[in-house]
Amino acid sequence: MTKAGGAEGIEGIEVCAYATNLEFEEPSCTTTGANGEYTISALPGGEYYVEFTVPPKSSLYYITQYYHDKSLFAEAQTVPVGTGATTSGIDAEMQEGGDITGTVTEYAESEDLIPCRTSK
Repeated sequence: MTKAGGAEGIEGIEVCAYATNLEFEEPSCTTTGANGEYTISALPGGEYYVEFTVPPKSSLYYITQYYHDKSLFAEAQTVPVGTGATTSGIDAEMQEGGDITGTVTEYAESEDLIPCRTSK
């Protein structure tokens, strides 16, 4: 796991493998180490979609993506995993996200408006 345009590993990215046959309801997940490397172990042989995302309550600001450089789950490239084998090179370059800010306030009623209820 690296930052886009660089080779610096990113610690704390969640990587999940979703079985394409939907046999397993929950994905198998792990978190990247200090150098950005990860291993998802004990997967049954089959085809998987791989997701790279920031875990909840993380201070990281990266956009979720799917293998191979896709922004939508439906566009993800499948990853074959053989029984007892290791599939390597399933990497991602994470893109930094932006922020949206604003203020939410309570609606102040105007004396000019009369509350009413309508019916069909």
